[in-house]
Amino acid sequence: MTTPVKIAVLGLIASVIAFFGTYFLSSSRAAETSASPDATSTQASASSAPAEGTAGCDTEGRIAAYSQILDNPGAYEFQNPRPSGFAGEYSYALVEMTGDDVPELLVEAGDKENYNPVRVFSAVDCDSVTAPVETLLNAAAGAGGERVTVLAAASGDRIYQAWGFSIESMQRLDTWALQGQTLAQTGESIQAPVSGSPEAQAITFSPVADRAPLEAFVPTVAAAQAAPAPQAEPAAPAASGTALTGTVRVFNAPELAQFQGLNGTPNGEGPDKKFTILVLDSPVQLAAPKSGNPEGPVTQEAKMVLLSGKDPSAGSELVGQHVTLNFDVSDCMFPSDTGMPLGQPKCYSYTVN
Repeated sequence: MTTPVKIAVLGLIASVIAFFGTYFLSSSRAAETSASPDATSTQASASSAPAEGTAGCDTEGRIAAYSQILDNPGAYEFQNPRPSGFAGEYSYALVEMTGDDVPELLVEAGDKENYNPVRVFSAVDCDSVTAPVETLLNAAAGAGGERVTVLAAASGDRIYQAWGFSIESMQRLDTWALQGQTLAQTGESIQAPVSGSPEAQAITFSPVADRAPLEAFVPTVAAAQAAPAPQAEPAAPAASGTALTGTVRVFNAPELAQFQGLNGTPNGEGPDKKFTILVLDSPVQLAAPKSGNPEGPVTQEAKMVLLSGKDPSAGSELVGQHVTLNFDVSDCMFPSDTGMPLGQPKCYSYTVN
């Protein structure tokens, strides 16, 4: 073969090798690119962990997402302001705070000294739950001390952190709102009576094991309360066998003392002492026996009824509910000592109307 022909053949072979080499190199790079995870989707997945996978933008999906959080609330960090540590108990509430008629989930971590941090979770879309790291607080520092409470807003577009003292009549409400992935103060603060205001609503927390409030998926808040009128109508008398209507609540001793307007607990009771109380919608004149009084029933004003005076678990199934209870007042008794609730009757049995 002549030299020019050899050169031509070698050039042709080189061109073929270059062509196929370029093809396979391009194919290999394409395969590597398609096998690599997309950075955006990975970030979206990580941002929603561990509560991910709401089944659509419907109520059922949001309930499922919130339920996952309540299954393992210890997976989330709660900023503890006290060194005593957590008691290992969690409770939750539902509060509307973004104005979209979809309640947010509030989870409270019980602290050994009753300084309970509260975190907010919001099912904002179909696929994930926003979990801001910022923490609110429910706390009572004891008789006469600082009291910090999380309150819902009647407007439904914010939440309040209330600051005050049990011996004062007014408290400061700092406004917080969800801003994207953050729970932040808006800079707005208002003064409101401790006894109640039209805008601020008390929040009812339930144990995480009780999923009935979650299944109902409505805000677990009390109706907005106006400040009490300067003068009230005389309390209506109650019959010997009577039905009383109100809301069942659980107080610890400092909370109950503050609720009754006392300057501390009468006998030095601490926050570990709990009371299940029917807080009446309005006061009544109740005729019932009185401890140490042999002359028969006495008639006194009742604003609340202690349900757990004999059985600590009595009334626990009704906590947070607005109910009418039927009492045989011969099975009730007014105290003659300084036991709590101060001056209010205890009833040892009831039926739900």
